[in-house]
Amino acid sequence: MCKELGVSRSGYYAYESRKAKGLDDPREARDYADFLVVKSVYEFKGRAKGSRQIAMTMPKLYGVSMNRKKIQRLMRKYGLECPIRRANPLRTIARALQTNSVFSNKLNRQFAVGRPGEHLLTDVSYLYYGPHGEKRCYLSAIKDASTNEIVVWTLSETIGLPFVIEMLRKLDSVDWLPGTFLLHSDQGCHYTSWEYRKYLSDRAICQSMSRRGNCWDNAPMESFFGHAKDELHLRRCSTFADVVAEIEDYIDYYNNWRPQAGLGKMTPSEFRDYLLAKPICLPAPLAAARENGNPSLGIPVSQ
Repeated sequence: MCKELGVSRSGYYAYESRKAKGLDDPREARDYADFLVVKSVYEFKGRAKGSRQIAMTMPKLYGVSMNRKKIQRLMRKYGLECPIRRANPLRTIARALQTNSVFSNKLNRQFAVGRPGEHLLTDVSYLYYGPHGEKRCYLSAIKDASTNEIVVWTLSETIGLPFVIEMLRKLDSVDWLPGTFLLHSDQGCHYTSWEYRKYLSDRAICQSMSRRGNCWDNAPMESFFGHAKDELHLRRCSTFADVVAEIEDYIDYYNNWRPQAGLGKMTPSEFRDYLLAKPICLPAPLAAARENGNPSLGIPVSQ
């Protein structure tokens, strides 16, 4: 009923409360009369207005002025909410985590170095799921810049810091990573937070950051998210657990079954095995590149 009438639940219960005790109280009667004026201004021209616009428009319509704080109090009291220009909860979280600690761009777009695990990239991206894409969750992942392999990842229904730290802890179980490596990110609030920086510092992980507003400095990571959003079947997922299963299946496919032209038509895991000199059967294009050398693949000329 509230939805059909365009009123909030709190406004409805406030109305019921006032009706129960009546408007015999002069202050209640005065407040309600003033609220009717506020509501009339709010609905003027069929455009929703905040307290500031109401305060400026009221003298033009009715020749009376009302303090903005009083307007806000009446709107809260009677459940009149302005749906526009609300505070973004994600920005509130970002401000809570943000620090002034920004690291230099040590990676400097030197993505593929030919040695797995030396240059890692990370970022967080949103995913919409459900039959109509009405639900949202967040994917945090770390990608090896040399092999394009997704090393670790986590999924969360909220964008807070804990799921990013959980992802970092998963690196401890990756046995092929070198003793020291560089982890590159953008200047997002997660990566400038004190807890994230301390975690990397305690483990002697070198931190690098993109220049402000420059997505090209982390282009391979952005590329992965772009491909994933095109290829994931998120509309088939009705619950968060469904999304976790879909992401797990997709990343297994991406790492182990999806060949890439830039990797000599190998999958990321196959290319990592090649760079680590594990015996595998090489496809013809990569065998030729191995004989002639191919700097774009990080492959030296055979001796």
